[in-house]
This record gives sequence, structure tokens and C-alpha cells, in this order.
Amino acid sequence: MTQESEVLSMLEARMDKLETCIVGSPPNLDSQTSGNTVCDSLLHTNTLVATALSGREKVTAVLKRLDELERYVDPMFEENCSVDTSSKIEMILSAEPQIERNLELAQQFSNLVPLLDSKQVRDVTESSGRLEKLTVVLLDSKTRADGVSERVMGLIEQYNAIIQNLTLTFEHWDNVLTRAELSRQSKKEIDYLMADVVYRHGAICFFATSISENPDNSSYRLCLSWEPLNFAR
Repeated sequence: MTQESEVLSMLEARMDKLETCIVGSPPNLDSQTSGNTVCDSLLHTNTLVATALSGREKVTAVLKRLDELERYVDPMFEENCSVDTSSKIEMILSAEPQIERNLELAQQFSNLVPLLDSKQVRDVTESSGRLEKLTVVLLDSKTRADGVSERVMGLIEQYNAIIQNLTLTFEHWDNVLTRAELSRQSKKEIDYLMADVVYRHGAICFFATSISENPDNSSYRLCLSWEPLNFAR
């Protein structure tokens, strides 16, 4: 009897400790919540959940299948799931091209294994120092080649600029020579008989003797001359 009392006392102490962890303070006879125990809280929560789910058939159906849902979500479900032979055959046939490709790669790798174990491959580590030196030389050569390319591009740009300037200069002097030739040719006076108006009563005849270019304003002026008429021709 004494042993049973001790067991009950220990159980009651554990319940009190659990209530303290959940409720937050030890039960007090003077407080209004002194009669609220863990069991009462659980019953109240169950009542609230049942009230909330009443009339909601879809939610109730989902809750009824929670165990099944947990079983499907379990990562070990696929391993524990038993698949029939026909499904396994279909899975293997669908993966046949990939399996054949993997087999071909495995055969190629097995053929290359002797090459991987050859002396040349083993000597690669010994040649790493020379490869590093060669890399430095190549980088230096690339830097110098880039510099030469930049200088060549600069010279090409200068050449194009010189050619363009020469072209413009030749065009300018060609225009100057053309204008000079035209000016020289236009300064030559060309005599044309423009009019032969005879004023017989005054015995005077006016002739348009020449047309020449005016160098000042590039216009033309009419040069007139007169002479007495000679009727005894």
C-alpha cells in the first residue's frame, strides 16, 4: 500500500510539473483557473475542433485520410512500395536507350583505362613546371601581339587620314586649275558682228565689235565702235 502511494505521488508530481510547463504557473486554489487541468484543456480544444469541423465534409474527409497522407509523404514509402512485374518491365523498357548509352560509355572508358595508366599520362605531373613556363611565354606573346595590333591599327588610321587629305587637296587643285583654264580662255576676245545698223542720213554706222569677260564681276560688256560710212565700195 505504501509503495502504491509513492507511485501515485510521483505520478501526481509529474502531472503538476507538466501542468506548470503548459499553463505557466503552479495550480492555485484561490485562482479562477485552479480547476483547469491539462485534461480539461484537451477536452475543450477537442470540442472547439469538432465544432469547427461540423458541417465541413471536405475537411472532415481530409482529416480522415491523414494517416494515408502521412504514409505517402514518408520518404521510405517508395522503397517499401511493392511494384508488380509488368510495371517493372515497362520502367526498364522506357530506360533502355539510356541504359544502352551508359553501357557504350562504360565500354569506351574500359578501353581507355590502359591509356590512363600509360607512362605519358603519369609524366604529366612532372611536366607541369614546363607547362607553367610555356603558359607564361604564351601570355607574354599574346600581350606583345596585342600591342603590335594596336600600333598597326593606329598606322592604318593615319594612312587613311593622309589619303583622305591628299584626295581633298587634289580635288581642290583640280578645281583651281579648271577655273584658271576657263578664265584664260574667256579672256580671249572673240569678235562677232552683232549689228549693222546704218543711219544713212547721218552718215554714221554703229557696230558691235567685241564681247569680252569682265574679270571684276565675271559679267560681259558690249564694246561699241563707230566709223564713217563709205558708200563708194
